[in-house]
Amino acid sequence: MIRVRPPNALERLYVAALRIYPANFRNQFGREMVEAFRDSWIHARSQQGRGSQLLYGMRAILELLLEGLRERIARFRRLNREQRTSDHRPSGGGRGQGRGEIVRDFLNDFRVALRGLRRAPGFSAATVAVLALGIGANTAMFSVMNGVLLRPLPYDDPEELIQIWEVTPRGSGMTASPPNFVSFKEQTTLLEDVVAFGLGDASFTLTGSGEPERISGLQVSSGFFELLGVSLTQGRTFLPQEDLSGADPVVILDHGFWQRRFGGDADVLGRAITLNGVSRTIIGVTPPTFTFGSAEFDLWVPWEFSNRDISLRGRHFLQLLGRVRPGVEVDAAVRELAVIAARLADAYPETNAEWSAMATPFFEGMVQHVRKPLLLLSGAVGLVLLIACANVANLLLARAEGRGREMAVRAALGAGRTRLVRLLLTESVLLALVGGMAGVALAYAGVHLLVIEAGSELPRAASVVVDGTVLGFATLVTMAVGILVGLIPAWQGSRRDLTSGLQEGGRQTLAGVGRRRFRSALVVTEVALSVMLVVGAGLLLKSFWRLNQVDSGFDRRQLLTSHISLPSSLYPTDAQRAAFFANLMQQAEALPSVESAAAITGIPFVGGRITIVTVPEQANRDYRPIERRRITPGYFRTMGIPIVDGRELSERDSQESPHVLVVNEAFARRVFPGERAVGKKIRWGGPAGPEDLEIVGVVGDVKEYGLGEGYFPTMYLHYSQIYVSETMSLVVRGTGHPLDLIAPLRQTVWRLNPDLPLYDIATMEQRIAGSLASERLSTALIGIFATVALVLAAVGIFGVMSYTVSQRTQEVGVRIALGAGRGEVLGLVIGHGMKLTLFGLVIGTAGALGLGRVLGGLLFEVSAYDPLTLVSVGLLVAVVAAAACYVPAKHAASVDPVEALRYE
Repeated sequence: MIRVRPPNALERLYVAALRIYPANFRNQFGREMVEAFRDSWIHARSQQGRGSQLLYGMRAILELLLEGLRERIARFRRLNREQRTSDHRPSGGGRGQGRGEIVRDFLNDFRVALRGLRRAPGFSAATVAVLALGIGANTAMFSVMNGVLLRPLPYDDPEELIQIWEVTPRGSGMTASPPNFVSFKEQTTLLEDVVAFGLGDASFTLTGSGEPERISGLQVSSGFFELLGVSLTQGRTFLPQEDLSGADPVVILDHGFWQRRFGGDADVLGRAITLNGVSRTIIGVTPPTFTFGSAEFDLWVPWEFSNRDISLRGRHFLQLLGRVRPGVEVDAAVRELAVIAARLADAYPETNAEWSAMATPFFEGMVQHVRKPLLLLSGAVGLVLLIACANVANLLLARAEGRGREMAVRAALGAGRTRLVRLLLTESVLLALVGGMAGVALAYAGVHLLVIEAGSELPRAASVVVDGTVLGFATLVTMAVGILVGLIPAWQGSRRDLTSGLQEGGRQTLAGVGRRRFRSALVVTEVALSVMLVVGAGLLLKSFWRLNQVDSGFDRRQLLTSHISLPSSLYPTDAQRAAFFANLMQQAEALPSVESAAAITGIPFVGGRITIVTVPEQANRDYRPIERRRITPGYFRTMGIPIVDGRELSERDSQESPHVLVVNEAFARRVFPGERAVGKKIRWGGPAGPEDLEIVGVVGDVKEYGLGEGYFPTMYLHYSQIYVSETMSLVVRGTGHPLDLIAPLRQTVWRLNPDLPLYDIATMEQRIAGSLASERLSTALIGIFATVALVLAAVGIFGVMSYTVSQRTQEVGVRIALGAGRGEVLGLVIGHGMKLTLFGLVIGTAGALGLGRVLGGLLFEVSAYDPLTLVSVGLLVAVVAAAACYVPAKHAASVDPVEALRYE
């Protein structure tokens, strides 16, 4: 076993947690405990993977803290018992507290604390609300982190799974071709197996009962379930011979689909369902807990590679998954894959020259695009919790300072300082427990909303639940917060000054300069942390606004989009498919509410196909990757894409006429720099491609994969030339609201074939909005957290200024009696609050500048140090702080000097 030391941060955290134990205990057992933690932490990784390793580390630290806390409480009680015994009992009397007396003391403290909190319902409600916000947000965020990043994949030895990519000569990862997949599978020695799966066109039309239904499915090669270590609930998996075209059509049902469609019928095996016009025999049902990737699938079918698929090495559309053999390093497997790719390049230079291969851990590939945003959001909710803690500490400190008389009376009646500390800590922990329970309730609702809003953008969304691990985290945070926010107030509140404390009110007992400075420091901390969050939210908001202003390259208004797929069993020839789409476009454009209609293989923001092209007059130099789209005539007019040069494709470009294409400006700039592209010829599919195609037009660039992405070189082919696709996307421009076109368009399709459904229907505006879902969600969440932080900071400033005014009532009365005007008193109070705010602004702005390094990769056309955002946030915080100071200042200005001078 390879020993890997745990990260220094986690080990340091464990060592820091050990400090909860007494010093003599740490000196005697600390080293052995750290070494045992390190060994167990490493063992957890080797046995169960990185996710379990992190969970083990967190669990170990939680158990350490809880056990240490119990030890501290026991020691605290022993010291308190000894003190009371020496103060109130004659020597030689009794043998100390028993367990029953300890429980009675605890219950007594609990009852006293509960009565005290009931007598201050406003204070209790405010404190619980603040803690619920902080703990709830952190619990919800941890449940997402746990489900997405920490929990291991539900497969056998998931750390051994790798995703394999072919690497283009330009160094970018790409899907594999079927022949190359077979070569990797047969030639590897360091991988147990290699399987293929595909997410493109992963849907089927289910017919046979009622209206046709479009359901999701995944095509996989044989050995797929075996590679993952998944055993079916019923039936068998796919056989190798079922990977080839011509085999008996079979299907494996997802457990949820089996329950929904067949009511969990145990005799479902051997029955047939009709998918895309083909009758398939049900051979198996997956386990109820089985998921794969981010999407949910209703069924699984074998790839059924055609002769054309297994003969063309230049067609890349397969995603590959492999498993390294036990004891083999991933780097060694990657090197072997590169060697195999080099052999293929030598053997098939026309398609594989200069291509290589790479592999990444399957888990990392699944979550890498969300790791940074999730870590950023976790940091944001952590700041919210810190602000909440500072706010509650301020509230508790103010409450403790107002209870000087009560504490003095308790001390005079014989309560030792440890007893007073225990009582005050019990109050803070009780508040934290109630806030924690309310926070968990908020987390349940928050997680549900978060998963819904994130949609398919959040991988492993099904694993995001509030389970035992999350509840353990919430318990740990709650206890830590209860102790943290209560320590200083409890320590200060337990200090006895019987002479002054028993004076009327006892208000000045604890109002020392040091304590006022501590309260002010808490406010400065709140302001600084809130400034960091608000700056981050401002930068993301400006970035999101800039992203929305990007020109997509087409007119997105009044466009309805959908997909339609023709079963190969009903439309086996190119001529039949071409005739269907021609009739559909003609009838769709004849609808009274339709301005124009067209079809394309892969609309913008959904996806397309990648290909290779060569230019015969450039010594067969190849260009890749190139987007390939098939379109019907009128597509550019329907989308509002301008014709820059030449002409668009038309009806006269038939199967019998010369084969032509249109390219976009990005294609023309890359392939024919400084030349006119119209009239040039290219060969599609590399040097071995079937024929040369003439470029007859150049159109404007379109954002194909997102507003924040660049323009991809794209070629547009006439849908009826060379090959007619079974699946196409419809784009229809209407004269009114695009959603009003759904019913007439669906009826038009059903007139041509009642068994064909329109699916994945959405307006183009909705698709563009969907492409920005992750950015919108991150911006919205950071904005919510920043707003909460700013409100908490304002509450903190208000609380401190209100308390300051109450403590300086005599001073204010004297000033007014000596002639100070209302404006002067307002300026005195507001000036003090703004001084604290200014300190917080300076510290927070410095922190925000450091935060800019983290945000840099998430911003679009916005500097992480944007001066306008920094200035705007500074003004916003200053206005909010001034508003929070105004009410206490107004109260101070209205003080009656006569009453103020009799205050004490």
